[in-house]
Amino acid sequence: MTKSLVRGGQLILHSVRMLKQVFVTLLRWGLVLMCIATVYFCCLKISLYHIKVLYWFYLADLGAKLGKYNNIIQIESPDGEPMALKIIDIITNPQLIWVKNYTIQAFLESLSLATIITGISIIILLWLFSKKGSNVSKDEEIRGQGLINSDTLKKLIESYNHKKKYKPYKLASIPYPAYTETMHTLITGSTGSGKTILISDLINQIKARGDKAIIYDKMGVYRERFFDKSKDVILNPFDKDARPWNIFKEVSIAANFDAIASAFIPMEKGNNDPFWVRAARTIFAEVCSSLFEKQGVSNQELVDILLKKSLSEAAALVKGTAAQAIIDEQSPKTALSVMSMLATYLKCLKYLKDEGEVFSIRDWIMDDKTSGCVFLSSTGELHATLTPLISAWIEIATNSILSLDRSRDRKIWIILDELPSLHMLPSLQQGLAEVRQFGGCFVLSIQSISQLRDRYGHNGAQTLSSLCNNRVYLRAGDSDSARWYSENIGVTEIEEFREGLSYGAHEMRDGVSVNKQKITKHIVLSSEITGLNSKEGYFSMAEGFPIAKVAFEYKDWPAVNKKEVIEIKEESSSENDNAVFQTEVVHEDNHSLNHETVSEVIEVKQEEEQLPKQDKKRKSRLLKQLIENQEIEDRDNE
Repeated sequence: MTKSLVRGGQLILHSVRMLKQVFVTLLRWGLVLMCIATVYFCCLKISLYHIKVLYWFYLADLGAKLGKYNNIIQIESPDGEPMALKIIDIITNPQLIWVKNYTIQAFLESLSLATIITGISIIILLWLFSKKGSNVSKDEEIRGQGLINSDTLKKLIESYNHKKKYKPYKLASIPYPAYTETMHTLITGSTGSGKTILISDLINQIKARGDKAIIYDKMGVYRERFFDKSKDVILNPFDKDARPWNIFKEVSIAANFDAIASAFIPMEKGNNDPFWVRAARTIFAEVCSSLFEKQGVSNQELVDILLKKSLSEAAALVKGTAAQAIIDEQSPKTALSVMSMLATYLKCLKYLKDEGEVFSIRDWIMDDKTSGCVFLSSTGELHATLTPLISAWIEIATNSILSLDRSRDRKIWIILDELPSLHMLPSLQQGLAEVRQFGGCFVLSIQSISQLRDRYGHNGAQTLSSLCNNRVYLRAGDSDSARWYSENIGVTEIEEFREGLSYGAHEMRDGVSVNKQKITKHIVLSSEITGLNSKEGYFSMAEGFPIAKVAFEYKDWPAVNKKEVIEIKEESSSENDNAVFQTEVVHEDNHSLNHETVSEVIEVKQEEEQLPKQDKKRKSRLLKQLIENQEIEDRDNE
């Protein structure tokens, strides 16, 4: 406690002494200034003769007080001629009295004016001292972007857009810099941070302008708020208002099925054995290619061929194609594993409707005369089923935009809210890199960077982020995401103010040292990001504009379109869901895998796709063991 008392007392006394020194110095300067100003103004109003008259008058007044009224005092006339007057004549002379009064009045006026000027000067000096101290203590930016307020950023971008005569879209109240909507947008933030508010406002602007948008709507929020039956389209086999869709309407050549197959059957991160995925993709693409030559193939026909054909029928269908070596009657174990993977990812096709006017994403995008939104809606309970379909639809949309003619004025938005909830989209990276010249505008939203890394890998997540030049960082729910946001916002080099204090038993030991040091620091700290309120975030816009902290308001978008879910009755037959082939699967030694084993194998494969990476090897071993056990049973039966 003694040390704290000494330290505090010394510092306070030193501050008082320094404050006293400042005010004493100011007082001295003020007195000097007032004297100089008074003399200056007196010289402007009175002459030397006025001063002499004042002297003679007060000298005569002093003589009168001593009773020497008849004493003679030598004075001068205004012309400089010597005169001798009695004291009584001087103090009663009206002309001399007027000159005396005028001189006194002029002096007082000069003194008053000088005092006012001195007071104003002292106030200005106090402000300058305070300003200098404030400026010295401020950190000075040397290189890198700084942090500004939202109003300043808005004015900077509006001035930039005004020069280019461009009317932009807006994120909250912040306009996009001219033509940067096609440089894509990334919105990050935890649950409840405000992502849906920003995206809803953007969709409202898209509809008001009559541009096109493809909106991935995981929870059906945007469909309920913005769907217009007269202009918009819904793709969702479980939605009553949805349009029918057929894969064969989305391709112009058979080679297009390769990209669609990649979206339906994803290559999950960490897959150490890509053969099964590639084989399943090949079979799907080749089957679709063989059916493409026919006209009017329905969704149900495609499902029947892919999931219900016997091994011999499937082998005959792909004979002479790249899939012939995969579906080989002489190697049924390989065919079984591949077909079970097809059943896992393509069972969603059986829910597609065949009745009604079929909608084509590709044709809709290629037609510049159309407008409106395509809602790829989903719900929590059906999302796992719809994920392959939605991923394929987005893949088709991305590749269709890449087939358009180049245009700077076209705007086709692809809004992917909660991007990591989809399969890894094969063409997303290419789309972000190339669709800009065709008018494509991606808007991606994620809750945390770990979600994106889990889906696309560390490097893939970094690449996707780098291709989005407009970014909104809302509240982060974890420290890892907050650090990533902070690093992405960037650093700045500054001169940091540092003040040192010293004290001792003698006043000569007391002192203050002031210096500046160059340091590099993050523009926004990770703790500032985790501490953000809802509907508040850091905006980083394209074209090198500074970072700004922006707060936006909640907008109430009423749900005007309640969705009606279609109840689809499924066939109860086990051959529809579990069996890949309706007939027996012929083994290499002409024995068969019974129906029960086939069902077990498929169940294992389906469970495997939902497991984390460390458990997949165990499930693969179990799959092989099931087939080996069947072989042993067959030999025992013989």
